[in-house]
Amino acid sequence: MSVCLSLSLCISLALAISAPAPSRASPPTNNKEVIQYKNISIERYPQRFRPLIRRGDNFKQDEEFSKAVDCYSEAIKQCSNIGLFYSKRASAYELLKKPALALADWNKVIALDPNGPNFVCRGRAYDNLGQDKEALKDYLNAIAHGSKSANKDAARIYKRTGQYEKFVAAISSYIMVMRPLERIPFYFDRATGYDKLGKTALAEQDRKIANQLLNQSGAENMDKYPNVVRPKN
Repeated sequence: MSVCLSLSLCISLALAISAPAPSRASPPTNNKEVIQYKNISIERYPQRFRPLIRRGDNFKQDEEFSKAVDCYSEAIKQCSNIGLFYSKRASAYELLKKPALALADWNKVIALDPNGPNFVCRGRAYDNLGQDKEALKDYLNAIAHGSKSANKDAARIYKRTGQYEKFVAAISSYIMVMRPLERIPFYFDRATGYDKLGKTALAEQDRKIANQLLNQSGAENMDKYPNVVRPKN
């Protein structure tokens, strides 16, 4: 009996040794690049900071912006490599009318996470300081990073600085990504650019399109817009 048992154990051991090891997941066979996401994309910041950040957000909602800054500053003191903390503090500084401090925080955000929306936010910080050249550079970087809405911000700079050809091009790119009724003010705006360029026919065409959209919408917001052709009763 003991011989049979020993033989059985030997056979089981041999089978276990010879059995193939579990195979690891093989990489995709297609040529598409596998994108590696940072942990911050899954969890924007460690869970232990959530009460502190929530407190700061509540202070900001209650318009106690200095207290919100204190909360975000404490989070930064404990962990200085999370861009979200700086962006939250930057927005609080903006509400406190402290654009220089906001810009310093947006610089840190860009250093940690140079994506389209962050470039837009820093561009607006430059905008608030009247630094058109730096603002425009950030808006163009945002566009290069895929932020189509940054065309609206770039258009604002072009219009303010009298670059009407570029203004029209930028606002046209923005119109293309808007839903039809959202385009109304931008058609009117582009018409002013065409007027400045002496392209009166294109200006009138834009106003005509804007008026048609207004009429389709029931013309509830008609008083907001200049040169509106009111629908006939």
